[in-house]
Amino acid sequence: MGKSYEMLMEAHDMKKLDKDIVIGYIEPHARPETMALLDGIENIGPKIIEYKGITLIEFDLDKALLRKPRIILVDELAHTNASTQRHRKRWQDIEELLDNGIDVYTTLNVQHIESLNDIVESITHISVRETIPDKIFDDADKVELIDIEPDELLKRFSDGKVYSEEQTKKAFNNFFTKNNLFALREIALRRTADRVNYEVESVRLSKEQITVIPTSDAILACIGPSPSSSRIIRTATRMAEAHHSKWIALYVETTKSQKLDKEDKERLNANFNLAEQLGGEIVTLYGDNIVEQIIQYAKFRNVTKIIIGKNHKKTKNLFNFYAKDIVDKLMNSNSYIDVYVIPNSILNKKNSSVIKKNITISKVPSKEVLISSLIMFIATIISLIIDYLGFSEVNVIMIFILGVMIVNIETTGYILGFVCSIISVMLFNYFFTEPRYSLQFYDKSYLVTFPIMLAVTFIIGTLTNKIQREARNSLARENRTQILYRISRKLLSATGKTDVVAIGIKYISRLLERTVICYLLQENKLQAPFIYNSDKGEKNGALLNKEEEAAAYWTFLNDKESGTGTNTFYGAKGYYMPLKGQEKILGVLGILCSDGSLKPEQKYIFETVASQIYIALDREILAETFLQWEMKAKK
Repeated sequence: MGKSYEMLMEAHDMKKLDKDIVIGYIEPHARPETMALLDGIENIGPKIIEYKGITLIEFDLDKALLRKPRIILVDELAHTNASTQRHRKRWQDIEELLDNGIDVYTTLNVQHIESLNDIVESITHISVRETIPDKIFDDADKVELIDIEPDELLKRFSDGKVYSEEQTKKAFNNFFTKNNLFALREIALRRTADRVNYEVESVRLSKEQITVIPTSDAILACIGPSPSSSRIIRTATRMAEAHHSKWIALYVETTKSQKLDKEDKERLNANFNLAEQLGGEIVTLYGDNIVEQIIQYAKFRNVTKIIIGKNHKKTKNLFNFYAKDIVDKLMNSNSYIDVYVIPNSILNKKNSSVIKKNITISKVPSKEVLISSLIMFIATIISLIIDYLGFSEVNVIMIFILGVMIVNIETTGYILGFVCSIISVMLFNYFFTEPRYSLQFYDKSYLVTFPIMLAVTFIIGTLTNKIQREARNSLARENRTQILYRISRKLLSATGKTDVVAIGIKYISRLLERTVICYLLQENKLQAPFIYNSDKGEKNGALLNKEEEAAAYWTFLNDKESGTGTNTFYGAKGYYMPLKGQEKILGVLGILCSDGSLKPEQKYIFETVASQIYIALDREILAETFLQWEMKAKK
């Protein structure tokens, strides 16, 4: 399209106005007219990296920060940096430049905007891996659309002005077909028009030219470990932009979802990261009734729109053959919330095979099988004694129902409860109906008794299991609340910054069972760290090295998180976040992530305690300042 060419032309215009402008990085081109424009503008030069026998050319961020021009040109905004670089993505390099007061001119293709990723894939049938968060595009002070007719662009391809002859043939056969170019052009025009429209509305609102201020509707996106959740997230982002509203990414963790395999957990964390990157608020709820949790939270947050994915899996579970789809239940549960259903476009043969692979019989622990067998054996013995004493069959049936209830209490899942329900009916038939010690029966009334007995034992057992799980979830939530309350009380009674930090990191370490480190700020420098490890067998040295200190120091300087689970210093073994309030940073808090990134629940606890530590530290600093002022006043 000529983006780099237009950017360099703009740079020459700025140079004529005596602006301090330099070239940070321009993608190497085989186009003489583009490369000729490099002359006459200072070029800081790229960074040459030798990586696994390959020479990589990257933007030199540190050299740009050292030069600190007024304006810098950095090509290819969506580029993924080499793994040896500080940031994973080039847009993060540009963010750091902006934080240091350097204006940036950069280039971007429309297919690299994250919220449009699934739309582009549905049109081109090609998944674009390199993307940027929409916020980066939306926060730009100026956007210039480089537009060209698809026919003219294809002619430029044919003339060898874009790629080499071999690359051009591949491009024609894959991404750059005429139909794709028409569609991408329309998307680019629409996205730019939306931006202009938003700017016009903002100006009119600021000048009070609109008498009715539009109200924003909260949007709730229901996500999970499914691959289609990424499409739900992007749809919610686009809808929130269109309505100028905020959106929430909601995940309901059930007892079943607590046993996700490694692949599903990684996909779930990736969806959380994507939602956070696109500006969504992440919320995790706990409960087995997903629909009830969603509706209750929607009422609490005054949500008017719910976005959810369509479940295309055919139910093959024996216990759920009668169950309605979650989407149907949501629609039947309310009459005032709009429900938007997003189909799963990833249903291809590959995913179908994955689905088939996942439909397997759950493994039941041998210990639970032994416990269930023992319970049914005891129930049978007691029933035989009751029968020997001359009690009626009703009492025997009640004993077996009680036995199935105890099985559901002592085991997890529904399988053993259901199996024991069937076994209890068979045992009753074998030992207590005529002819005895046989599975035959003479009395036709048992044709009704047996099915009812089976249904009653299964329903009561299922309800018992459900109540037990809800009780466990409630107990876990109550324990977390009590621990956070206890931490708050301890921090309130702490005296001195050292005592505050020691209490805070000790409780975080015990709660999350990880090593925790804290750097406090003194005279605009980070002090020697405080470190606590609840697991004495784990070495503290993992967080005490130059690489980890560099990540912590960068977090302090830039007021942003870094380390494991982020795109900055992502090779670090720890996750670091600034201890900050509304105005200032008091230090940096880190946690060891050698066992993997923090889960959303763990991150919530970490951030909650961190905020309490900050409040306590701020209180101690104010107390010290007051004492110093009082002493000066006395003098």
